[in-house]
Amino acid sequence: VNLESSGGEKPYDGTPLTKPKVTGWEQSDDSNTGFVTGEVSDVRATGIVTNVSEGKVKNTIDYTEGEKFKEANYEIRKTEGVLEIKAIAKLIVITASSASKTYDGKALTNGNYQNTLNVLVAGDKLTAVVSGTITDVGIADNVVISYKVMRDDVDVTANYTFGDSVKGKLEIVKRKVNLESSGGEKPYDGTPLT
Repeated sequence: VNLESSGGEKPYDGTPLTKPKVTGWEQSDDSNTGFVTGEVSDVRATGIVTNVSEGKVKNTIDYTEGEKFKEANYEIRKTEGVLEIKAIAKLIVITASSASKTYDGKALTNGNYQNTLNVLVAGDKLTAVVSGTITDVGIADNVVISYKVMRDDVDVTANYTFGDSVKGKLEIVKRKVNLESSGGEKPYDGTPLT
């Protein structure tokens, strides 16, 4: 009996990849190949893979043995395929937001970011941590320091391809202060004029 399950691959789409069909197990009483009729049932390949992080998964062949089945009566050879999920090839580039304000003595931060491509599979959520701060007049980088994609409680970041993140700019500009003093005059009276 030569049992064979298929292999295959597909880009990540949030759904499992399975190939349950098995060939070579056809039952017959008149042939020298295949199982004898009624001795096995439910022949299937049970391999399943959903995420890149699971790696290459063997499409394992399994079957249900009937009452009359004896493994010693058969020479069973299994050729099991391999199932694999590939990361989505389109690059995701995260850009840290920029911001500016006039000096007010308080720190300027901005934790926002943008994603150049909307390639996330429905149900997946991208989050990023952006860090940068400036208090005095000048310019500072706003940097993406980490990111991840979650599907409920499962980290599925490896299912995507990320390019280099882009820095944002934080800028504090000078505050204008216009000081004005009064002038004046008086006839001499021996006392200072201020």
